[in-house]
Amino acid sequence: MLAVLLFYGIAFMTGLEAWLGWDGWLAILAYVVATVVLGPLGTLLTALIGGYGALSVWHWPWYFVILAFFPGIPLMAGGLMMSLLGAAFSRR
Repeated sequence: MLAVLLFYGIAFMTGLEAWLGWDGWLAILAYVVATVVLGPLGTLLTALIGGYGALSVWHWPWYFVILAFFPGIPLMAGGLMMSLLGAAFSRR
């Protein structure tokens, strides 16, 4: 769990530096505020800014960014496809 928190923190700080130019202690303070104080909104901000950092600074492909920072999207798409296939081939 600590490794995941560290990964998202580094990605968040990288994205914050690329987007707003904040680095060092200011980026660490922003990450702590986002994760501790803001709660669910901070989690969303961490995913968005961390995804931006991975996409623009680390040059990850967009599909890796979605898998790493927004894993619910592929899971929902898979569930939707299974539901559609089940409805299409069900016997009535």
